[in-house]
Amino acid sequence: MTTDLYERDTHAWARDQAEALRRLAAHRPELTAELDLPHLAMEIEDMGKSLARELVSRLAILLAHLAKWHWQPGERSRSWLTTIGHQRDEIAALLEDNPSLRPNLDDAMAKAWSRARRQAARETGIALTVFPTACPFTLDDVLADAWLPDTTAGS
Repeated sequence: MTTDLYERDTHAWARDQAEALRRLAAHRPELTAELDLPHLAMEIEDMGKSLARELVSRLAILLAHLAKWHWQPGERSRSWLTTIGHQRDEIAALLEDNPSLRPNLDDAMAKAWSRARRQAARETGIALTVFPTACPFTLDDVLADAWLPDTTAGS
Protein backbone atom coordinates (compact mmCIF):
# COMPACT_ATOMS: atom_id res chain seq x y z
CA MET A 1 0.00 0.00 0.00
CA THR A 2 2.73 2.53 0.86
CA THR A 3 4.64 1.49 -2.27
CA ASP A 4 1.54 2.27 -4.30
CA LEU A 5 1.30 5.73 -2.70
CA TYR A 6 4.99 6.32 -3.41
CA GLU A 7 4.32 5.55 -7.08
CA ARG A 8 1.28 7.85 -7.19
CA ASP A 9 2.38 10.79 -5.02
CA THR A 10 5.86 11.11 -3.51
CA HIS A 11 4.86 14.24 -1.58
CA ALA A 12 1.99 12.45 0.21
CA TRP A 13 4.12 9.33 0.72
CA ALA A 14 6.90 11.33 2.39
CA ARG A 15 4.42 13.05 4.69
CA ASP A 16 2.81 9.71 5.64
CA GLN A 17 6.12 7.93 6.16
CA ALA A 18 7.44 10.68 8.39
CA GLU A 19 4.33 10.43 10.56
CA ALA A 20 4.64 6.61 10.68
CA LEU A 21 8.26 6.91 11.80
CA ARG A 22 7.24 9.33 14.54
CA ARG A 23 4.55 6.90 15.74
CA LEU A 24 7.05 4.05 15.68
CA ALA A 25 9.55 6.10 17.71
CA ALA A 26 6.85 6.87 20.27
CA HIS A 27 5.71 3.26 20.59
CA ARG A 28 9.08 1.53 20.19
CA PRO A 29 11.67 3.84 21.79
CA GLU A 30 14.25 1.04 21.83
CA LEU A 31 14.48 1.38 18.03
CA THR A 32 15.30 5.07 18.27
CA ALA A 33 18.84 4.37 19.51
CA GLU A 34 19.60 2.16 16.52
CA LEU A 35 17.69 3.95 13.78
CA ASP A 36 17.48 7.60 14.95
CA LEU A 37 13.82 7.61 13.99
CA PRO A 38 13.14 11.26 14.88
CA HIS A 39 15.81 12.47 12.46
CA LEU A 40 14.82 9.93 9.80
CA ALA A 41 11.27 11.25 10.04
CA MET A 42 12.50 14.85 9.62
CA GLU A 43 14.63 13.93 6.60
CA ILE A 44 11.78 12.10 4.88
CA GLU A 45 9.43 14.96 5.66
CA ASP A 46 11.97 17.35 4.14
CA MET A 47 11.85 15.28 0.92
CA GLY A 48 8.17 16.14 0.66
CA LYS A 49 8.77 19.78 1.56
CA SER A 50 11.40 20.06 -1.16
CA LEU A 51 8.73 19.16 -3.73
CA ALA A 52 6.54 21.97 -2.38
CA ARG A 53 9.52 24.37 -2.57
CA GLU A 54 10.16 23.26 -6.15
CA LEU A 55 6.55 24.10 -7.01
CA VAL A 56 6.91 27.63 -5.57
CA SER A 57 10.24 28.11 -7.32
CA ARG A 58 8.92 27.05 -10.71
CA LEU A 59 5.80 29.18 -10.27
CA ALA A 60 7.98 32.18 -9.37
CA ILE A 61 10.03 31.81 -12.55
CA LEU A 62 6.87 31.41 -14.62
CA LEU A 63 5.16 34.38 -12.99
CA ALA A 64 8.23 36.60 -13.36
CA HIS A 65 8.30 35.90 -17.09
CA LEU A 66 4.57 36.48 -17.41
CA ALA A 67 5.00 39.78 -15.57
CA LYS A 68 7.85 40.80 -17.85
CA TRP A 69 5.71 39.80 -20.85
CA HIS A 70 2.88 41.97 -19.55
CA TRP A 71 4.78 45.03 -18.33
CA GLN A 72 7.60 45.10 -20.83
CA PRO A 73 5.99 44.23 -24.19
CA GLY A 74 8.74 45.89 -26.20
CA GLU A 75 11.30 43.40 -24.89
CA ARG A 76 9.38 40.18 -25.56
CA SER A 77 11.50 37.36 -26.88
CA ARG A 78 11.44 33.74 -27.92
CA SER A 79 13.57 33.03 -24.85
CA TRP A 80 10.77 34.30 -22.57
CA LEU A 81 8.25 32.09 -24.41
CA THR A 82 10.58 29.12 -24.06
CA THR A 83 10.95 29.71 -20.32
CA ILE A 84 7.20 30.15 -19.88
CA GLY A 85 6.50 26.90 -21.75
CA HIS A 86 9.23 24.98 -19.95
CA GLN A 87 8.04 26.03 -16.49
CA ARG A 88 4.44 25.17 -17.35
CA ASP A 89 5.54 21.72 -18.52
CA GLU A 90 7.60 21.12 -15.38
CA ILE A 91 4.81 22.33 -13.08
CA ALA A 92 2.32 20.06 -14.85
CA ALA A 93 4.68 17.09 -14.43
CA LEU A 94 5.29 17.93 -10.77
CA LEU A 95 1.55 18.11 -10.09
CA GLU A 96 0.88 14.93 -12.05
CA ASP A 97 3.50 13.06 -10.01
CA ASN A 98 2.41 14.68 -6.72
CA PRO A 99 -1.32 15.41 -6.75
CA SER A 100 -1.23 16.16 -3.02
CA LEU A 101 0.43 19.47 -3.92
CA ARG A 102 -2.74 20.67 -5.69
CA PRO A 103 -4.65 21.76 -2.56
CA ASN A 104 -1.75 24.12 -1.77
CA LEU A 105 -1.62 25.78 -5.20
CA ASP A 106 -3.22 29.04 -4.05
CA ASP A 107 -0.68 29.43 -1.23
CA ALA A 108 2.16 28.43 -3.53
CA MET A 109 1.04 31.00 -6.08
CA ALA A 110 0.91 33.77 -3.46
CA LYS A 111 4.44 32.94 -2.26
CA ALA A 112 5.65 32.68 -5.84
CA TRP A 113 4.16 36.03 -6.84
CA SER A 114 5.96 37.75 -3.98
CA ARG A 115 9.25 36.44 -5.38
CA ALA A 116 8.26 36.93 -9.01
CA ARG A 117 7.45 40.63 -8.70
CA ARG A 118 10.85 41.28 -7.09
CA GLN A 119 12.59 39.26 -9.80
CA ALA A 120 10.68 41.04 -12.57
CA ALA A 121 11.51 44.44 -11.07
CA ARG A 122 15.22 43.55 -10.86
CA GLU A 123 15.34 42.15 -14.39
CA THR A 124 13.36 44.94 -16.07
CA GLY A 125 14.41 47.98 -14.07
CA ILE A 126 10.71 48.76 -13.57
CA ALA A 127 9.89 50.00 -10.06
CA LEU A 128 8.65 47.26 -7.74
CA THR A 129 5.59 49.39 -6.93
CA VAL A 130 4.40 49.02 -10.55
CA PHE A 131 3.82 45.33 -9.92
CA PRO A 132 0.73 44.78 -7.73
CA THR A 133 1.21 43.12 -4.35
CA ALA A 134 -1.43 40.50 -5.22
CA CYS A 135 -0.95 38.41 -8.33
CA PRO A 136 -3.01 39.92 -11.18
CA PHE A 137 -3.20 36.61 -13.04
CA THR A 138 -5.50 33.70 -12.23
CA LEU A 139 -4.07 30.30 -11.46
CA ASP A 140 -5.99 28.77 -14.37
CA ASP A 141 -4.53 31.32 -16.79
CA VAL A 142 -1.00 30.94 -15.44
CA LEU A 143 -1.09 27.18 -15.94
CA ALA A 144 -2.90 27.26 -19.31
CA ASP A 145 -0.60 26.25 -22.16
CA ALA A 146 -1.32 29.04 -24.62
CA TRP A 147 -2.30 31.89 -22.29
CA LEU A 148 -0.23 35.06 -22.19
CA PRO A 149 -1.19 38.28 -20.41
CA ASP A 150 -2.41 41.11 -22.59
CA THR A 151 -0.70 44.46 -22.61
CA THR A 152 -3.68 46.71 -21.97
CA ALA A 153 -4.62 46.13 -18.33
CA GLY A 154 -2.11 47.18 -15.70
CA SER A 155 0.43 48.60 -18.12
